[in-house]
Amino acid sequence: RGFIGQLRLSVPSYHRPPSPPSPYPLLVPFCVFSRALPGTDLVAALHLSSDLGTPRCPTGGGSYSNLASLPAGSVVGTSSLRRTAQLLALYPELVFESVRGNLNTRLKKLDSSTNDGAELMRYSALVLAAAGIHRMGWKDRIGEYLDPQYCPYAVSQGSVGIECREGDRATFALLRGIGHKESTYRCIAERACMRVLEGGCSVPIGVFSKLSADRTIHLRGAVHSLDGKVYAKADCTARCTSEAEAEAAGLTLARHLNTAGAKEILDKIPRTLGPTAKPT
Repeated sequence: RGFIGQLRLSVPSYHRPPSPPSPYPLLVPFCVFSRALPGTDLVAALHLSSDLGTPRCPTGGGSYSNLASLPAGSVVGTSSLRRTAQLLALYPELVFESVRGNLNTRLKKLDSSTNDGAELMRYSALVLAAAGIHRMGWKDRIGEYLDPQYCPYAVSQGSVGIECREGDRATFALLRGIGHKESTYRCIAERACMRVLEGGCSVPIGVFSKLSADRTIHLRGAVHSLDGKVYAKADCTARCTSEAEAEAAGLTLARHLNTAGAKEILDKIPRTLGPTAKPT
């Protein structure tokens, strides 16, 4: 507790749900750095055979270039309930299974895949965050970028922010020129929507945001059932020249989603998934 009392700021990944009130001196969001690969969350990394790096399918043996070309029954690895639900809605003929580990470990599991059905040795493709692949310089592993219109990303995906002690004007002044305004507004809107829906890291809630040159924010949200068979989608466009307007836009999107049936879908998802699941 003594250490937390001395803390003036933190630099967290904003890819997490809004935190509940803290009993300690409160750290409040201040700004967000320029967001990595805005508008792009997911990529499909392909299994590579030994013959000239041709993408091939361990379960079917043929070559392919994207998820749509995979034969029925092919196994796609992802650690995210959100991605699984979204992709099941698009590709019900594919099998989506959990894959764990850091980026290196996951790609090794993909590259060692065979058609013998061995555990963790049968992936045809992985679904990963684009930002991590780009940062590692492995863009050649990308088979396709998944359209955020159909696979919206997680709230604040690819963003890193700064939190400061509430009312700490000296730190506020020191950091005032660091933040990226567009990224900050987008994250505020997305997190406001998430807060109303009461979602967490494991719940299949996806968002897409874009801030136009005329200071209009465009928001899209989607909530899926875990099996991808039921979903609610909504859009919102609003003026966005301040953090307050960004917040209001996110709240409007949440209302539209609930009107479309998001609350009913979320109420059927076991809340026990929240504390135990990994971030999406």
